[in-house]
Amino acid sequence: MAEDWRQAIPPQFAHLADEILSDVRTKWSQLSGGPGVLDSFKAFVAAVDWKEERWLQGLLAVHGMLLLAAILLRHNVAVQAIIFFIAAPLVYFAERLNGLAASHWQRFSSQNYFDAHGIFLSAVLSAPLLLVMFVILVNYLLAASGLLIKMKRRELQYKARKRRAAEAKKGE
Repeated sequence: MAEDWRQAIPPQFAHLADEILSDVRTKWSQLSGGPGVLDSFKAFVAAVDWKEERWLQGLLAVHGMLLLAAILLRHNVAVQAIIFFIAAPLVYFAERLNGLAASHWQRFSSQNYFDAHGIFLSAVLSAPLLLVMFVILVNYLLAASGLLIKMKRRELQYKARKRRAAEAKKGE
């Protein structure tokens, strides 16, 4: 059953297909041999001193407040826009902020978390801000769809009134 695919290809390509499958199996085993996503996440959480780093606690508190504000104030477009337009530049300049933090980490942190690739700052700054921005975007889409439905209903009501008025004129 596993070899049925060989009958579907010409014999001269069977050797090539075997080589490709062998390469794919080799690459797959190399890639899947590392730690999984959950293991990597656990290692990341364990490597950071969450209790002693006040700046991290403050950053996480700010992220929590922004998310809470984005959810609770979802009907206030101005607040949503302010949150979005504060978060977007922070995400955009995260690489530069990472470089700045790597240069001055001794002033605010007990250890240097800031690698050349910016993985740490992406995880603790950019990812939560992107989540908040996604919540705001979904809220805007829901509001826009609600307005679209409301406008379509009004359009249908307007057309119905016009039709009734035209029928009433014909009836006179």
